Amino acid sequence: MKFLERLFAKIYRLLLAAESKRICGLLGSVGNETRIGSNVAILNPEKIFIGNGVEINGFTFLYGGGGIEIEDHVLIGANVVVTSVTHPTTIEDRHKDLPGCIAPVKLGKNCWLGAGSIVLPGVTVGENSIIAAGAVLTKDAEPNALYAGVPARKVKSLT
Repeated sequence: MKFLERLFAKIYRLLLAAESKRICGLLGSVGNETRIGSNVAILNPEKIFIGNGVEINGFTFLYGGGGIEIEDHVLIGANVVVTSVTHPTTIEDRHKDLPGCIAPVKLGKNCWLGAGSIVLPGVTVGENSIIAAGAVLTKDAEPNALYAGVPARKVKSLT
């Protein structure tokens, strides 16, 4: 039985690696040593640019319609949403693609998005910043800071 368990585990790892490689081939660009976990959903991959040493954990959703730039060594936890597209708030316009609803997102070097966090269109996350698990980032996060809450606010500076 142990042999079959090891065999299935090896096949599963090979399938995950093949899926990650397939996804990377669709992206605008991707750096070295970037890892994309299982069940990551990506819309408009050609508008997503990823640096070196990035780790994107499982069940994350990247909506690149307005562009997403992920700099080097960014860590994205499980179940994170990064979207560069939203909808208007008026009932008449909700199903229309309007220019004000599309804005690029930038994740600075060494930032960390905790599990279940959400980054909305037009937001920049500064270098070395941490966005806590479950936080909803609606505005730019300055470098070297910890943000938490809904909506996310600066909790403290990081040294």
